[in-house]
Amino acid sequence: MTDSGVQGEVRIGPISPVEQPGVDNSAPYVATLLVKKTGSDKTVAKTTSAADGTFRIALPPGTYVLEPVNGDPLPVAAPQQFIVEAGKFTTVRVDYDSGIR
Repeated sequence: MTDSGVQGEVRIGPISPVEQPGVDNSAPYVATLLVKKTGSDKTVAKTTSAADGTFRIALPPGTYVLEPVNGDPLPVAAPQQFIVEAGKFTTVRVDYDSGIR
């Protein structure tokens, strides 16, 4: 097992059409996440976030793209590039747009 990789949280929002200042309008989300080396279409890792939205993937150092698997047509989340350094876990947050307005 490597001592480096990516970890984070997956959220979905808004969960209510009415947003209130200072009130989080998102919730943890279970999603499938793909990891690819930057510049490649080959998936090097795949995971599903836990019920609380958290995930952790061990990876060797390098530059990667985290690709959330989107719904059809919603919810959607954008791919994110990240860098893994030796001995560290990079933390990212994946935000899915629920489409609620």
